[in-house]
Amino acid sequence: MKIMERLLISNWAVRWLMCGAIGAMSVSAIYFNVGKHSYADEGGLWASLGSLILLLALLVMWNRITPAVASSPTPPAQRVYIATRWEFVLLGISLLALLAEINGKVFRIRELLVVSSHHQFVLWIAGIFTLAYGLAGWRYVWEEKTGRDGKPKRIRVRIHEKTFSQHLASIPRLEIIGVGAILIIATIARTWELETTVRLWVDEIHFSNPVLHFNTNMNIDLLIPFSSVAAFPYIFPYMQWHFVELIGWNLVGLRFLSVIMGVATVLALYLLVRELFNRRIAFLAMATFATLPVHIQFSRLGLNNIADPLFGTLTFYFIARGFKRPHQMRANFIWAGAMLGLTQYFYEGGRFLYPALTLGWLGLIGGWAYVRHIRPMLTVSIFNRTKRRAIIGQLSTVNPMPIVRAGILLWVVAICVGTPVYYTLIARDQSIAKRLDTAGVSHRTASQLESPENLAKHVANRLYESLMIHVSIPESQVYYGGDTSFVIGLHIPFFLIGGFYALWLMLFGGIFQAKYVIGATLMVMWIGMTWFGNVFLEESRISARYVVELPALATIIGLGAVLIGDSLMIHDEKWRNRMATAMVCFIIIPQTVYYFSYHLPLFNVQFRDDRGRNYDIEDALYRSVGFPDGTRIHIVDFPTMYSPDAHNILRFLTRDRGVEMSAVTMKPADFTDEYLQRLTRIIDHAFYLPPIDILNIERLKAHFGDELQGPFYTEFPASIEKGFVLYYLPASLLQGNTPAE
Repeated sequence: MKIMERLLISNWAVRWLMCGAIGAMSVSAIYFNVGKHSYADEGGLWASLGSLILLLALLVMWNRITPAVASSPTPPAQRVYIATRWEFVLLGISLLALLAEINGKVFRIRELLVVSSHHQFVLWIAGIFTLAYGLAGWRYVWEEKTGRDGKPKRIRVRIHEKTFSQHLASIPRLEIIGVGAILIIATIARTWELETTVRLWVDEIHFSNPVLHFNTNMNIDLLIPFSSVAAFPYIFPYMQWHFVELIGWNLVGLRFLSVIMGVATVLALYLLVRELFNRRIAFLAMATFATLPVHIQFSRLGLNNIADPLFGTLTFYFIARGFKRPHQMRANFIWAGAMLGLTQYFYEGGRFLYPALTLGWLGLIGGWAYVRHIRPMLTVSIFNRTKRRAIIGQLSTVNPMPIVRAGILLWVVAICVGTPVYYTLIARDQSIAKRLDTAGVSHRTASQLESPENLAKHVANRLYESLMIHVSIPESQVYYGGDTSFVIGLHIPFFLIGGFYALWLMLFGGIFQAKYVIGATLMVMWIGMTWFGNVFLEESRISARYVVELPALATIIGLGAVLIGDSLMIHDEKWRNRMATAMVCFIIIPQTVYYFSYHLPLFNVQFRDDRGRNYDIEDALYRSVGFPDGTRIHIVDFPTMYSPDAHNILRFLTRDRGVEMSAVTMKPADFTDEYLQRLTRIIDHAFYLPPIDILNIERLKAHFGDELQGPFYTEFPASIEKGFVLYYLPASLLQGNTPAE
């Protein structure tokens, strides 16, 4: 027994157990990441073994005797009141109601039928800010002051909050430097060769088209869907339009809003994890997120998926901040409600996930608080008349009403902020879940799930796919692409250990602080609800549907890395910090090297091979940007891009050059002598053909003879293998025009 007791209190027991867990999880990662589906069972067995060893390590740490810390009694604080700024509340509600009617047109008010998009955006921003600012109010206390007549008077004395500069000055300089350095890394990773590394339209045609709409109509209703496929409000394309006007009509301008939102989410995650856990975990989570390949990818694409995790993370940050600062709970919960309302204006994943996750998280926190603080008091002794008074006296010290009131205000603000978009959709007879209607489980699949056995099997398969796309297999489409999972092989042990640790904290808590339990609960629910939500979709192995959970994924990886470091460096704070610094480097360097040296080149090859087209049409359109006004572009290939899409991409790229060109795509069989004879010669023509299409190349040469200029080949490195050969035909009346290569 003495040997066992000495073993349980030995730091080396924890170290050896943690090394065993790391070893088992590493073997599991090899099976998952290298073997893919073929060795999934072996990977699962090794992960289970690692979890059991990790459980032993956690139980040993749980068994440690910790000295009781005597809590010093806190003096009763002066009661603080909050005054609502009702004029701002009414103004905010009025502005949002005005915006809703401008877009919904229910009452057909003549003055509101046509309103500038700029004015609508101002109404949207001002309405949200003034509503939240008004309900947040200002804090004050009552004090007595002697008047001129010598009589005491009660006056309201405002409590001055800490200014931003004061708050910034209170943060340790080392923390500011560390956060700033990681933000710089995150910015560089998202802006480096933003256009040239992926010179492709990765589903971004659905956003470049509505951006073009603002060139011809600045009175677009911002809350209506801009497409029947990407049925999202015009808010995101409107903001993109400002960046392309500022930066240029190219992919940098189109994608720069995503860069800003991606970097902002990195900072938001640091703030959230610092509130829920500690600075060490926050730094590791931030470093992971800053260089997480899948998040870098979506931060470098002009898609609105990137907006969801920003406002979702800010929602949870303000809630956590409110719990940590009870005297500012109301204001923080109100701003959380504003952020939650903003999740309704972008991708549908965030629209459905974050309200459900917020409700579930707050519900679990309430249940956990009841079990921990109130339930122990509610014993059979309450029926004893002599003990009842003491129990009631104890219950009176637990006052849940401030949290209840703040929670109600959170949902009131969220509903007010989110209502305009639903008001518009219902009034315009649009589906409130158009993307779910098209991407949800099909009728054919649903008909196969009528029996409980088939339904259970379907759910299990989808949850298994969600796990595998994180640790083993690539996605089935090419948004992120690659040939591996979201988490690179070196970091899969961190993810597995962090996931088990978070689950342990959520279910047991042990001797750990309450805020760790709350934070772990959020992360487990965040990932779990995302995975469960994909059960209702026809295809679950698509990276775009997991962007909403990426902050939680980075936190779990950071949590696992910190647990490993803390377990190996027990009771040595200096070495724990050194280990955390080493972990930051071990996370940042491999992820960055992997993404830019291996993943991006592979993604370029995959996308050009997988998108239902043969040669690189985007490269042909880029090569056409310098052609004279009126030039007609002919792209011959099969399969090829939809002609209107090619034309709109060309319009987008030439918008700031003041030229009008047209583009048409066709199959090789349609490129006939009759087609060439119908071409007008008063404008220039550019013909892009596959180099192997000898028949049509010879037909083109025979038809136009010496007038035809070329061949010209692409000089863009990523497109050389898939590049078209270009032949240029100047207008018959305008000699000397040559293509700009």
